[in-house]
Amino acid sequence: MSKQVMITGCPRTGTTALSTLLSHCEGVFISNELAIYENPPRILEHHLSMLDSSPNWNQNLRNILKIKGWSNADLRRFLSNGFNDDIKLTGDKFPAYCIIDELMSDIADSSPCSHYIFTHRNPCAVVASFLRRSRIENHPKAFWYATTAEEALEKVISYTLNWSTILWEALEKKIIITHEDYCDNAGKLLDKLSDFLDLELKMGTHKPEDIYRSTNNAGLCSKSYYKDELSTKEIDMINAKFSPIQEHVMRLYHG
Repeated sequence: MSKQVMITGCPRTGTTALSTLLSHCEGVFISNELAIYENPPRILEHHLSMLDSSPNWNQNLRNILKIKGWSNADLRRFLSNGFNDDIKLTGDKFPAYCIIDELMSDIADSSPCSHYIFTHRNPCAVVASFLRRSRIENHPKAFWYATTAEEALEKVISYTLNWSTILWEALEKKIIITHEDYCDNAGKLLDKLSDFLDLELKMGTHKPEDIYRSTNNAGLCSKSYYKDELSTKEIDMINAKFSPIQEHVMRLYHG
């Protein structure tokens, strides 16, 4: 029986980079936004049907399947009966676990897996990433969609409070990964997660830093990235409004 992990947090905080890094490790499979911990599995079934019917849907998941050499049918068999004995750690990355009320409630009540990883990032960088992706993709129904810094910040505050209060208080084995701390040292991140999961995380020929950084969109690892997207007034507004949430998260982070 493999260990199970859930990766969640506010969108645009490094959940994809983290899940891809882990999926490159031997004996690890982290799916991308399948909602495998929803009960009943309505979203999961919908997403699996999308995987079969829409070739361009969920490229991150398709990349992970390619890393593992799995077909869509292999994925279904694994989810139904764990067909691959080589997998020692399985899980799902899904920011919506800390956004959708029903998912949060189910997770808080049932704690469906043994370990939980929450990602956190400089709020100015998150707001800037919301705005940049919204401008490029123009997808109004997306959780990260916003047209102003104020609108983006409201969502960032809501999502961060969701996981750092409702979920954090309900779960036992949990950890916060602050994204900027590991952009230049993903090997250190793997060591930290190995201790947390009580499982040695090994990569093959890839270097952890190469995987972690290449998964990120341009500028994600730059601590000054957001200064190209936000005005000084917007940066000051974000820091002022987010300050009490940041202090709360840092208290949890330092334990």
